[in-house]
Amino acid sequence: MIEISMLLLRAVPLSFSIFWRFLIVIPFWMLAYIPIMILMVLIAGVSALVPVFGILIAAVVLFALSGMMGMHPLLLATRLGLIVRGIKGEPSTKKLIVAAMGYGVVEGFLGLVVISVGVLGVMLMPGSNVGELFQGGAPRPEMIQQILTQGIAILVFPLIFIVLGLFRVTLLPVLGGAAAGRDPERNHHTPMNGFGAHFLSLLGLMILGVVLVSVVTFLLVTAVFAFGLPGTGIPVEGALPDTVGTFGGFLNRSYLYVAIGNILIWCWVICLQAAGATLSYEARLDKSDKLVRIFGDDTSDADTAKAPVQKHPVDIAELRRSRMQKH
Repeated sequence: MIEISMLLLRAVPLSFSIFWRFLIVIPFWMLAYIPIMILMVLIAGVSALVPVFGILIAAVVLFALSGMMGMHPLLLATRLGLIVRGIKGEPSTKKLIVAAMGYGVVEGFLGLVVISVGVLGVMLMPGSNVGELFQGGAPRPEMIQQILTQGIAILVFPLIFIVLGLFRVTLLPVLGGAAAGRDPERNHHTPMNGFGAHFLSLLGLMILGVVLVSVVTFLLVTAVFAFGLPGTGIPVEGALPDTVGTFGGFLNRSYLYVAIGNILIWCWVICLQAAGATLSYEARLDKSDKLVRIFGDDTSDADTAKAPVQKHPVDIAELRRSRMQKH
């Protein structure tokens, strides 16, 4: 319990130190993502013109690129956290992108499997009327709504997010090493090194993030729609049928404010997770070498620090003769 409390107390301030740096860096990376998104659109368009094998290859490429784009911001924030803590890893953008693609694909594949199993389980439950769902050759929206509002669906879909959240918790220590480019033992990064380390502490951090996001989002939506926006003077309950145009403009601006607020909140959640990954990596650094914080490709200093001290042999007889000569 003490360890969990200490990590939470250290992670929250660190997350804000990462947050403002992340807000400065991420817009430039968003510009770098644009060519990737254009490439994804082109691949999707070309895949529709080629046989099934080409479509399969395109699906794999799209899955890998989307996984990279989903994981890269977290790795980028974790690297910023390492810099804040004075831990300088390998400054290789290429390795960071490769790691983001690898772990993004792993997490995305797990998510795909879990969601597929959950949806299939709900659809195969008695009373789900799967046959009627595809009546006429296409899914019927009213049947999809009926299936999703069943009692079992209300239980299954939250469980899906819980499973994915637990996997992210176990993956955070791994991402610390991936962002640094090295394992805490000073070796080159080993895939899945540290998987599941500091689980309870990072789970508490994840729960804190979910609670804070829920509370802040609720307060943001409530404030916007209860009090209106500055300059409009039109709260939601004050809208009349003859002010539909004005009211529509108010709603559009309201959604914009809520969207910007949620983007900032989720950016902070990424930074909070990055803080947990950073502190987990720092805690796992070799105890005998934990004061060595700056390392690059050359690890000779660390190797020297770890090398055992060589004791020179002493000739006892020679020592006695030298003492007798003195007397």
